[in-house]
Amino acid sequence: MVARVVAAAAMLVTWGIALYGIATLPSKIPTSFSFSGHVEEYSAKYTLLILPLAGLAAIVMMWWTARRGIYSVNLPFTIPADRVEAVRPLSASAAATISAELCVGFAAIEALLVGSAAAGSLLPAFIWTDAWTIAVFMVATIGTATGYSIAIYRVAIHEGRNCEGRRSAIVDGQVVAMSWNR
Repeated sequence: MVARVVAAAAMLVTWGIALYGIATLPSKIPTSFSFSGHVEEYSAKYTLLILPLAGLAAIVMMWWTARRGIYSVNLPFTIPADRVEAVRPLSASAAATISAELCVGFAAIEALLVGSAAAGSLLPAFIWTDAWTIAVFMVATIGTATGYSIAIYRVAIHEGRNCEGRRSAIVDGQVVAMSWNR
């Protein structure tokens, strides 16, 4: 639930930043900068709508994935039919969390783009901030997808095999699946 609220709030912020940029910036805005901060390329200001639309597409795709279930996710293992229901809450949480991360990342990148376009050049302080924002955004999203894949694997495969040890997955503070087999 929290991830869905974060995704929606981030989308509203992204749309707000884009609409502010469209209303206040000139018809051509800088969209590509060199490492020294000089403008390399200009684009129409309506390119500011790309990230909000991509965020909206991410929310719709993740909602569809959560509604359709685990079979819409490409995993490197097959989930046994008797374990699908045990994995369903975890896959829905994964979809919501990844959607929230994408939307927050898009909002940060949109803010950097509009700020740089308003300044007319990439300010020296933004040169590494921009690169770090994108890098952190990518690593966090890939890390979350990997973590959820491992959790889904543990719930679906290990608990299905009655293996030793405690296996659990926590979604929104609640234990989704847990076993203690000795």
